[in-house]
Amino acid sequence: MSAESHTVVVDRQVTLLEAFLFALGTHAAILVLLSLLGLLGLLTERPEASEERDIEVRFEVAPEPEPEPVPEPAAPATPASSGVEEPPLEPVPPGDSVPETRPADAEPVPSAPATLDQAQPLIVPVPPSEREGPVEETPPPPEESATEAEETSPEGVDDPRTQEPLDAPETDTEPTAEEATPTPESGVDTQLDVPLTDDGDFARLEELTPERSDGPSIGERLTDFSRAVQRARDAAPAQPEQAPRNMFEPDWSNLPPHTGQVLGNMMFESGDYDWTDYQRQIYWIIWRTWHNRLLARVDDFEKWAQQNQSGYMDHINQIRFTIERNGEISSITVETESDSIPFDLSSVEGLDEAVLPPLPDDFPRDTETVHAQFIGQGEIGLMRRGLQRLKQMGVF
Repeated sequence: MSAESHTVVVDRQVTLLEAFLFALGTHAAILVLLSLLGLLGLLTERPEASEERDIEVRFEVAPEPEPEPVPEPAAPATPASSGVEEPPLEPVPPGDSVPETRPADAEPVPSAPATLDQAQPLIVPVPPSEREGPVEETPPPPEESATEAEETSPEGVDDPRTQEPLDAPETDTEPTAEEATPTPESGVDTQLDVPLTDDGDFARLEELTPERSDGPSIGERLTDFSRAVQRARDAAPAQPEQAPRNMFEPDWSNLPPHTGQVLGNMMFESGDYDWTDYQRQIYWIIWRTWHNRLLARVDDFEKWAQQNQSGYMDHINQIRFTIERNGEISSITVETESDSIPFDLSSVEGLDEAVLPPLPDDFPRDTETVHAQFIGQGEIGLMRRGLQRLKQMGVF
């Protein structure tokens, strides 16, 4: 029995302990829950409190202090008469100024307006003629020329800048053009407003010119000079047009058939004979054979340009040769070489292949020695295309 009772007591104690712990845990949970609810309430109520605080607290600007009332001016003091006692002074309220006492023989003070409701001018305007000195209250306006001032200023208003002395007589006449025009010393540009005459000269030209002769005018002299220049141009002989600089692109308008172009010079040793006609014949023949040889040596010219790093041909040489009675060419000799071997070889080969007409019948000798200059100018890069074009067109 004792053991069972002891077991029952222990079970009860355990049960009580569990109940106590359960109750304690329940109370703790309730306390935690209440604290959380209170904290949540504080968090939700804080914005409202801040809003109310913002509404309640106001920052106001302090009002400006009211201006002190302007004391009313005292009534004008009447001159004291002899034998009459002055009335006793009335008590002055605090804040009002005490009027100054003036002697009996002082001048009366003008009465001031009773109220300040109506604005009174501080300075009475004085006409310009009664001013004792210049007024420096406002800055002076920008400077204007005399003519602009007269145009912009209204009638009847005196400009203090141009105001005349008081003792000067007033005149209603407008100033003349000479008086209104400022001098160059004033820094204002001046222009002569003078109407033009029929011939385009200024009417004041006679006044500006100290002495004027009775001879022809400048326009007549210029006309005579232009006519003289035109007559000189018409009388001058027409200059022959020069040969084209580029021998590979000649000017076709100046290249008639069977006439020599001055691409080289020929000098005949027999100066007692007129070689004009014969020179024209042989020149064109030599020109054709020479250009054939230039076209045949285009490759040599291009190699020479690469070796000498020069793409432009500007060569000249002089060759002496003899023309037989039947027109054959012999004794070809290079008297003056150029700086291009292909150029000298093409000149010699062109003379060697040329077939010339016989010497003139009236020429007394059987042979004639000629000194010829061969001149070559042009772009070597255009040499092949230019010569092929001339060849296709049948020029040589």
